Amino acid sequence: MARFIGVAESRQLTARHVLDIVLNHFSPRDVEEALTKLLAQPTWDTRTLYKAILQALRQLEGRLPDRRRTIDMISAKVSDQSGFDNIEGSQIESAIIELANASQGGMTLRDKNVLIHVSYDELERRLGGLTKEPAEPRKLSSFREV
Repeated sequence: MARFIGVAESRQLTARHVLDIVLNHFSPRDVEEALTKLLAQPTWDTRTLYKAILQALRQLEGRLPDRRRTIDMISAKVSDQSGFDNIEGSQIESAIIELANASQGGMTLRDKNVLIHVSYDELERRLGGLTKEPAEPRKLSSFREV
């Protein structure tokens, strides 16, 4: 259980995961096997995946300007990054949905298309709670009070 607690936040493991183990595995050996299986997959944490998706979006900026960004396009870029060679498309899709839901309208998902409604700096600022990354501060306005 100490291993579970050590990675719980970064891998977004919850009490529901513990409850599943408690309700379905009774012997110490079964519990150990269930914990080992849970902690073995995936090897990356969710925050790292969120950051990889945002990095992929930045890499796609300016490329194929006549095409919308799709989940498949982003997934291909993420799977090229170190540590994500065995990731499944469904895991990336779930993370993109989570990012869109947390973006406060900065990013939406429609029919496998990812639409960005704000600058990438603003998107990263809005998603800072998920990525735990400090974002660039907003630039000061040129508006002057008289």
